[in-house]
Amino acid sequence: MIKFRAIGLKRSTLSLVISTMLISPITVAGIGGNTFFHNKDVLFYNGNIITMKTSPDGRLLNENAGALCIIKGKIASVGSDVKSLGINCQHLPQNKKIDLEGKTLVPGFIDSHSHFLMHGLYAPFADLQSPPLGDVVRIGDASSLDNPSTLLGSLNQKSTQWNGWSSRDWIMGNGYDDTLLEEKKHPTTKQLDLIDRAVYVTHTSSHMGSANTKALKKAGIYGVDGEGFILNKHLERILDDSDSDSDSDSGICCGVKGQPIESGSYKPNGVLKEAAHAYALTKVASHIPMEQVLLGLLSVGEHYLSAGVTTAQDGLTPKAAYSGRLLKIIQAISKTPRLVILPDQESAEAIGDFDSPNFLPKETDFFKVGGVKLVLDGSIQGYTGHLSAPYYSINPTDCPDESCENWQGQAQIKDKELNLVVKNLLKNNWQIYAHVNGDAAMEQYLVAIETAILDGAISKEEVRAKRLVAIHAQVTTREQMLRLKDLGMIPSFFTEHVYYWGLRHKKTFLGNPGDVAGRAENISATGWAKEIGLPFTLHSDAPIVPIDPMHIMETAVKREMCDTDNVKVKDECKTLPEPLGREHQLTWDEALMANTVTAAYQYGEENTRGSLEVGKFGDVVVLSADPRTSDDTPTVVQTYVDGKLLFDVINSQRDTEKVLSVLRKVIKSGARSDVRSLIPDNLHSEGLEKLAAMKNDDIKFLIQNLPSLEKLYFQHGGH
Repeated sequence: MIKFRAIGLKRSTLSLVISTMLISPITVAGIGGNTFFHNKDVLFYNGNIITMKTSPDGRLLNENAGALCIIKGKIASVGSDVKSLGINCQHLPQNKKIDLEGKTLVPGFIDSHSHFLMHGLYAPFADLQSPPLGDVVRIGDASSLDNPSTLLGSLNQKSTQWNGWSSRDWIMGNGYDDTLLEEKKHPTTKQLDLIDRAVYVTHTSSHMGSANTKALKKAGIYGVDGEGFILNKHLERILDDSDSDSDSDSGICCGVKGQPIESGSYKPNGVLKEAAHAYALTKVASHIPMEQVLLGLLSVGEHYLSAGVTTAQDGLTPKAAYSGRLLKIIQAISKTPRLVILPDQESAEAIGDFDSPNFLPKETDFFKVGGVKLVLDGSIQGYTGHLSAPYYSINPTDCPDESCENWQGQAQIKDKELNLVVKNLLKNNWQIYAHVNGDAAMEQYLVAIETAILDGAISKEEVRAKRLVAIHAQVTTREQMLRLKDLGMIPSFFTEHVYYWGLRHKKTFLGNPGDVAGRAENISATGWAKEIGLPFTLHSDAPIVPIDPMHIMETAVKREMCDTDNVKVKDECKTLPEPLGREHQLTWDEALMANTVTAAYQYGEENTRGSLEVGKFGDVVVLSADPRTSDDTPTVVQTYVDGKLLFDVINSQRDTEKVLSVLRKVIKSGARSDVRSLIPDNLHSEGLEKLAAMKNDDIKFLIQNLPSLEKLYFQHGGH
């Protein structure tokens, strides 16, 4: 765990320091004589090496190098060519020397916000995304069950492919977007009942979903009352906390009403939002085949590595001690980046002081516990993001109180409770990561922090040292950014919204330049942050959109919008000629800073990663070209973590299936057999070696607790 002095941070996320101005040879002090060569030693030469060094005040120094050497997983020397490196680097065997052939080497990309395990847990679901991310263009009807371009056809196809679904009674799908479907509606029980099994599908925002009648009954949901509360078979409220002193009952939102059942009660039409959606997901989780879940979890690290990510985030980790152990086991038997987890509020409150020796998973160079995650609002594209002014345009079914012209979304937690939660977390030395899409949610977050300072619970200097994070920060105002800077906070912008949802933000969610203070034009307002010197990061929120730092940066640089009105084919989208918010365009240097140096600062890891300097981790990415000068956005060619090659676009061998084949046997044996005895003599891989070396109780823990892990993650609706 990261420690800080006096007024300094008690822990995570940290400081844009970096140093030196010349590319003259720098070697690790003390390295001399014979060096033991192993798989963490590598030397790169004959390339364009972007070091991302900064001055003490955080300015990029624009230093490039031609050669770089990693010894035992750490950067040992940086120079203009091989001769300028230290003698131990020069004497590395030829097979440890990589000729970049003019390609570009950059620091490994640091994921500032995504959901690492949720990415894996969603893997067994049918892909219901619309172009440009997927193939689904409409919901469909009884005649389209064999048409994979419809939501119903995609679900039906997946259900026939998988015998693993429990007694073939269930099928789940993920990623539908009502605003991109021809019907411009959510799927309801009317359509989903055409599939003869229980069906649950999640929205692209992960803040809502829809079920058919069989799934609703299996989840124990039989009705919806006039206020949107879901009802059990006795037509009593589920999740009703209106009589408690805790959260706002508006956070329970909400089932959508169908036909009346009796006075004040209605059949659910299948659409469930926020807490009602999360409740249904917990019921769904136990029906997902374990083998499919394992395959997804063992594969997720490879997806991140193929995108150049060397540090990933699990952006909301429930019951951190329990989930953390499972994560570390997954990390141990598959190729993964370094990982930072964000415990949920319940975990943080159970642990108490961050420095407590109890409950938190043990940290290593590859596994860190970051700040606590709070969720203050929903999603803008789901109309549950909390805005200070009404949404620009909205369908009646998307505003629970039926006063659509005034609908502003809603808070997930009442002001009074949030103030108390924030005060206690800060007193207990936690860094806070708050999900805030709307400006009203951002205001609520800022006021809670300012109230803690005014109440004397913590000083402003101590708050600044913690580097609190505002996740998404999509509709943050200029005035709020000034307050973020004053408090030493870091907004992590979800700039991918510009590309994937930008046109709909203008036309539907937020409004055109002359409407509602130009909210759409100023979404993820990086230009305002630059003006005032406010450090920021950029993220994907994967699996909401793919984990792809190069695309994240390209979008932040160009601010181009996909023409979602006319896109019909996956991976093919013409961009509109006019950018969304030209004043917020970044340079490639600024975009790279946000995904390396500042992202390391966010985690308090600026002394270990984020730039290519002596003594830092050997986490590097080889790009096909220099993004700063290339006409086309470069691609990731190789990814190294700790000096080890973990992804190679030419020779991308995957251990996943080999490891899964053995885990199938472990599951069948009830986790009683010795793992090593189940590995065939002719089957070899690094993942299997790690699996064989694991303790039997860890293997049993993984197999026996995966269903509980799914339930824990889905409890939060996939946020």
